[in-house]
Amino acid sequence: LTHSHVGFQPKSAFLIQVGHTTMGIFSLILACGRWLELKLDGKKRALAGFISVAALFQIGIILMFYREPLY
Repeated sequence: LTHSHVGFQPKSAFLIQVGHTTMGIFSLILACGRWLELKLDGKKRALAGFISVAALFQIGIILMFYREPLY
C-alpha cells in the first residue's frame, strides 16, 4: 500500500502518499460501517452508522487541509 521504489522521495511526494493512504483507510472504514448499518439491527446498527459518519467526517477534515503542490 505504501511501498515505493524511489529512494529518497521529496517531502511533498511523501506527504501526498500519506494523505491518500489515510483517506483510503477511512474510506474502507466508511464502506464497512455503511454495509453493517444496512445489515444489522438495533444499537449495533446505530453504532455502525455513527462509525461510517465519523469516517466521512475525518475524510472531510483531511480534505479541508489537503494541498497538492503545483510542480
